[in-house]
Amino acid sequence: MFCFSCKKEIPDSAVCPECGAPVISSPADDFEREVNKDGTITVVGYKGAGGEVGIPPVIDGKSVTGIGLRAFYEHKDVTGVSLPASVTSIRGFAFAGTAWFDAKMKEAPLVIVNGILIGGYTASGDVEIPDGVTVIGENAFDSCSEITGISVPDSVTRIEGAAFEGCSGLTDMTVPDSVAFIGDYAFAECASLESIHLPGSLKSIEHNTFQGCVSLLSITVPDGTERIGREAFLDCESLREVIIPDSVTELHDTAFEGCFELEKAVYKGHTYTKQTLDDLFAAVNNY
Repeated sequence: MFCFSCKKEIPDSAVCPECGAPVISSPADDFEREVNKDGTITVVGYKGAGGEVGIPPVIDGKSVTGIGLRAFYEHKDVTGVSLPASVTSIRGFAFAGTAWFDAKMKEAPLVIVNGILIGGYTASGDVEIPDGVTVIGENAFDSCSEITGISVPDSVTRIEGAAFEGCSGLTDMTVPDSVAFIGDYAFAECASLESIHLPGSLKSIEHNTFQGCVSLLSITVPDGTERIGREAFLDCESLREVIIPDSVTELHDTAFEGCFELEKAVYKGHTYTKQTLDDLFAAVNNY
């Protein structure tokens, strides 16, 4: 949580241990919410009066663990936000357009809350994500065309959907082995991306992950990956070679749609060409 009096991040508490000021907790009725499958709460909207907003750790007797897509979007009257430590998921553009978020962006190019990087829209050049960040959030670098490189620390375990979508200046990237999940559209429309090293911990390449990466030349799917989803490499017009490990047992038949230059796909010691991709899909999916 955040103490608005001494301007410090503090442990969840009714009183700030630093200055003794009461910690703001806004009324539960200020928040629209949904109950998750596990019985926790995601805040999906805001209808309060603005100002300094303290999201309570518990609503209706249930732990608050998430902030939904665009939950506070364009609430320009929100000048401060305090989140409990229980919040581990923040969806895309959750706080975009609030006075608080705009001020955070002016302070530093990366906005990080509870270990989640939720905004880097003004970042440029080579960006170094600080150690301690555990999640690169949904749409965190949406359309950041000025970014040319990203350094990801080993503390990161998830890259959420569309995290780097439209980063048209990004040319190459290494995703550390600590990352076990990369969401759909994560690198979509990264038009200058020529190469990327994927982590060995990755179990699935989600749908449209690399859609429109028109400069991507080759991809080696890491051993241990089990699934390549729908349109994963849609319109990767320069993609020439794909190495698929034996561990892959599900390959969607649109995974390489629009990959007009694909010359070679290797799977279980066999080499397939764009003319024999149907045989590749049959071999992987056992039909």
